[in-house]
Amino acid sequence: MQDVPPPPLRKLVAIAALKARYAEPHRYYHRWSHIEQMLDLFEVVALELNAPTSVRYAICYHDAVYDVRSTTNEEDSAALLRANIAGVESAATVNLAAALVLATKKHVVDPSLDAPGRSDCATFLDLDMSILGADPRDYADYARNIRREYAIYPDAIYAAGRIRVMDGFLERPTIYMTARFQEKFEAQARRNVEGEIAALRAGRPLGDLQ
Repeated sequence: MQDVPPPPLRKLVAIAALKARYAEPHRYYHRWSHIEQMLDLFEVVALELNAPTSVRYAICYHDAVYDVRSTTNEEDSAALLRANIAGVESAATVNLAAALVLATKKHVVDPSLDAPGRSDCATFLDLDMSILGADPRDYADYARNIRREYAIYPDAIYAAGRIRVMDGFLERPTIYMTARFQEKFEAQARRNVEGEIAALRAGRPLGDLQ
């Protein structure tokens, strides 16, 4: 039986395997570039977090398993996280990171977390949704890439499902949960999402968002 590599090497092996997952050919938005964008914003808020190590792990693993036909991507990504970092990090760090990954299924803060965990969960989910508040050109690229990932579905089915999801965000009192992200991204995010929904309903190309 092959020896288990020591933790530093285990981390390097896990990171290489993780990046390989994000390079899968069916991914267009949910690639490592998405993780890097979140990590850049993470550095801005890291000092405000209660458990930054858990949040960092959640960022890296939250889309590790990504198949548009699956209904268990989040559960499978959380299981992969646990398998890769159990024994490397404390149980508390692992458990919170896995809970954050699972929260991306509905993009709702897990009410079973304690107050510090709920706060970190809100920030993590806002990091994931920061793309919604991007400038219009970057948002249009994002919308097109999501459509490419769902290319197995015809336009009418995709549009109906996408509109339902995006309408759900607009129906919330705020898309973002934290004051920092509301101030920075909320207004532009609502304009972007409304523009995408209008384009989908009109059958316009997603590059023609208004």
